[in-house]
Amino acid sequence: PSQFARARNSDQYGATLGGPVWRDQLHFFVAADAQEISEAIFVRDVRTSPEFQSLSPTAQASFVQKVEQVLGTTLDEQFRFRSAENQETYLAKLDASFGEASHATLRHGRSDFKLFPSEGAADVLSNNGNEFNTVDSSVLELDSVWPSLVNQFIVQYGVEDRPVVPVT
Repeated sequence: PSQFARARNSDQYGATLGGPVWRDQLHFFVAADAQEISEAIFVRDVRTSPEFQSLSPTAQASFVQKVEQVLGTTLDEQFRFRSAENQETYLAKLDASFGEASHATLRHGRSDFKLFPSEGAADVLSNNGNEFNTVDSSVLELDSVWPSLVNQFIVQYGVEDRPVVPVT
C-alpha cells in the first residue's frame, strides 16, 4: 500500500482573443491560460506500523513524547499538509503584411510557475522549498517572398528566472 493518500483538486482557466487591427494589414492575437492544482497529502502515521504497535505502551508513549518535543508540535499535525502548483501562461502576437510579398510577426510569451511543495507543518516533499519560475520569450520574424527568392530573418530572446527559497 502507498504511504501517501492524495486528495487532488485541479482547476484550469483560459481565454483567447484575436482579430484585425487594420483589415488585411495588421492582426493581433492574445491568449491566457491558468492552472491551479492543490493536493491534500496524508503521510502514513508511524504509530500505525506493526513495529510501533509491537512496542509496550510505555515505550510508545515515550517515543511519541520525545518526537513531539523535538518537533515542537503534535505528531497529528505532522502527517497532514497541502501541496500546491500554480501556472499562468500568456501569449501576445502581432502579424503584419507589407504588400503581397512581405510579412512580419512579433510575439511574446510569458509563463509563471509557482510550486509550494508543502503548506503545513511538514516539509517532507522537497528540499528546494518553494519555487517561483518565470520564463519570457520574444520573437521577431520578417519574411519576404519573391518569385525565385525567399528571405527570412528571425531574432529570438528568452530568459528564465528560477529563484529557490530553501527549506529552513
